Amino acid sequence: MSKALELIEPTSGNLELKARIYNGMGNIKSNDTTEHQANFYYNKAAAIILADTAINLSPLSRSIMLISASQSNTFLYQYELANQMNKAVLALSPQLPPSHINRQRVLVQIIQTLNAQNKPADSIAVYLKKLETLHHEYPESYDDSYLYECKVKYFEAMDQTDSIVHYQLLKSTIDEEKYQAMPGSNTAITNLFVDYMNIGGAYVALKNSEGASLYLQKAAELMKKHPEEIALGTQLIYKRN
Repeated sequence: MSKALELIEPTSGNLELKARIYNGMGNIKSNDTTEHQANFYYNKAAAIILADTAINLSPLSRSIMLISASQSNTFLYQYELANQMNKAVLALSPQLPPSHINRQRVLVQIIQTLNAQNKPADSIAVYLKKLETLHHEYPESYDDSYLYECKVKYFEAMDQTDSIVHYQLLKSTIDEEKYQAMPGSNTAITNLFVDYMNIGGAYVALKNSEGASLYLQKAAELMKKHPEEIALGTQLIYKRN
């Protein structure tokens, strides 16, 4: 990829190939957890797509690249950039196959970004309704854990802790099954740890010490079993809870 980048960068035009190479470099840097470098390349790919609607890339390829850039920008707190890219993907969604995963992903990312910005519940509700409709129309195509996660984000904005616990518990049931199926998966470990940590925190807020103790202990056991897989920022939230 580095050699391809060296060859393509000095040329004029070749925008389709440049976008693909930039996105590929972003994927590699993201996999290496060098997030700022990944963000640099993802945004270069996204800038080409946003600037040139005539570029010879399919709606699917465009959506993949824009979603990658949006996710990276949200991770690095660049919310306005993330919003711009999310809106571009949302505009592409009607051109994707009816039950394609990116139709779900963009709605989930919009809700996550709005939540990260502490936006009011009614701004989240618009996209949550679209996500619920999508899951209702294609129940076999989408993972309900993402729907439950988005409902948690909505009820966080509503400050309804009982509902947060309800949907977080539903999500944790799915994530426990994923962890049992893939006990070495970083994603499965992280998701389940966050579930337990959040449920424990919600029970703390409800002054339910028994529930809080149970789920924070589950989180502690998971962290002890997989100490290298839990990010420091997540561990800090766990300690606070």
